[in-house]
Amino acid sequence: MKNAGYIPKKKKGVTEKVITDANGNFNVCIPLKSLVVFVEDFRKIINNMKQKLVLIRNSNDYKY
Repeated sequence: MKNAGYIPKKKKGVTEKVITDANGNFNVCIPLKSLVVFVEDFRKIINNMKQKLVLIRNSNDYKY
């Protein structure tokens, strides 16, 4: 997760924050505006239109 830029904030008095559980699963909150940048520039309302958000993860955790 640190390679992708999602570094959790450390709490006061805690040396390391664990973001994964025993199975290696994690839960993060990513602001939608950081994923869908084009929405900021679009000024019209879109009604009754199907929209899809597809997130594709690389097989390794290194930046390309």
